[in-house]
Amino acid sequence: MNASERLKIIRGDLTQAEFAAKLGIHKNTLGRYERGESEPDFSVCVNICSIFGVSPNWLLLGAGPVRESDVREQAFQPEMPAAIPRMQDMCPRCARLETKLESLDKDFREVIAENRQLHREKEEILRENGVLREKIARLEERKSRLAVASDQSAQNSGVA
Repeated sequence: MNASERLKIIRGDLTQAEFAAKLGIHKNTLGRYERGESEPDFSVCVNICSIFGVSPNWLLLGAGPVRESDVREQAFQPEMPAAIPRMQDMCPRCARLETKLESLDKDFREVIAENRQLHREKEEILRENGVLREKIARLEERKSRLAVASDQSAQNSGVA
């Protein structure tokens, strides 16, 4: 039995919408899990085990009993982070995904830093552009004053 079949067993008589709402996910996401098109992430698995009292071992691996008698009473305590490395040891795909996520996070941070630098450069160029436009406006004004003065002197010399 695969994980998608185990999810359907856990859902029981609940509709996909009801089950998804209890897990805090969209019903389309649940549908993809149940069809085997994608797999639930760690937090969804934790929610399933916590809310429905399902054994994590059974949910992830299909091994052991479906329910552990005291799973519902147990709150996830500070020992939970220690379970994360064990989860990755059991699932090489999880380890690969974690490595890929870390790489993507690094790339994302580099893109953000580059974007900030480009923004600073753009602001500097816009300031320079403003200064140059002011200079052009002053030169155009000076040019027109000189042209007017030149026309007046030409008229004065023509009249005299």
